[in-house]
Parts: sequence; structure tokens; C-alpha cells
Amino acid sequence: IVRDIPLTTFMQDVVGQTSVSSVWGLQGGGINLTGGSRSVCILDSGINSSHPDFSGRVLAEKCYCSVSDSGSGGCCPDGTTEDESAIDDYGHGTHVAGITGAAGGISGMATGVGLVIVKIINASGSGSSVDLDAGIQWCVDNADTYNISVITASLGDPNTKVTFSCDRTSASTT
Repeated sequence: IVRDIPLTTFMQDVVGQTSVSSVWGLQGGGINLTGGSRSVCILDSGINSSHPDFSGRVLAEKCYCSVSDSGSGGCCPDGTTEDESAIDDYGHGTHVAGITGAAGGISGMATGVGLVIVKIINASGSGSSVDLDAGIQWCVDNADTYNISVITASLGDPNTKVTFSCDRTSASTT
């Protein structure tokens, strides 16, 4: 016997679960912990940049997306494999951006952080490590332009259950 319990995502619970609001008024090394004056580069399925909780903080968008839903062409908003738009047609990237830095109706972890969005995931939730590599390189190459302090990707290999993590000096799989 298995109990079937409905599940849903609760973006509004993130701040309470992490107690991050208790540090928003603090500074570390002269930097406000809300993320003000810093940016995070999010590699995912894009963003709904017109959402009011991201108002004025989506600094740049890029798309590297060679894996289309139909198996041919690209999944960037203009139908190519590289574009300057990262419109989210899957929803996960917008959710991750919300957890990272929503500010408005719902607050994320860093309510003042700039958002740099790189779409590498298609409308079915699939992507390619080649696009991930291109996206990471684009974030690194544009780190000074957009003051990127963090690169984040909520991704893994569904066949091997490998998830990816890296820091400024090394990349590894866990």
C-alpha cells in the first residue's frame, strides 16, 4: 500500500526554510548580503524576464541550445542554436531564478542580485553538455561586464544520475 500525496513547488517557502531573511541586513567585506552590486549567471531553461519579481535585474540573456524538442535545429527562441534571448518555455529556469533572486511578491535568496540568464535547456527539459560548456564559457568571458560572482546550474545526467558542480579553480562531478 502506497499513500499518494499531491506535491507542488513552493517558491514562497524558500526564504523561511533557509532563514536567509535574517542576514539580508548584514554586510560581509563591505558587500550587502542581498546580492546588490553582484550578479549570478544561471544556466537553465531561460527566464520569464517580464515577471515583476525580476524587474530591472535581468542584465543579459544568451541561448546555446542545440537539442530541440523535435530533434532537429535549435531550441533558442529564434529557432537557432545560439541567440541573444533566453525566453523560458519549460519553466524550471524561471523557478531557479526566483529562488536565486526574486524580489517583489515573493522573495528569493538574494533580493538585490543581478540576473544573467543562459538558456541551455529546451521545452522538454533536455539539453547537452556541449551547450553547458558554451554557457559556462560565456559566463566566464562576461564576468567583468556583468559583475558575475556565481555561476549556477541545476542539472544532471538522467542516465547515470551524475550531477555537476564546480568552483572558480576546478570542475568535478559528484
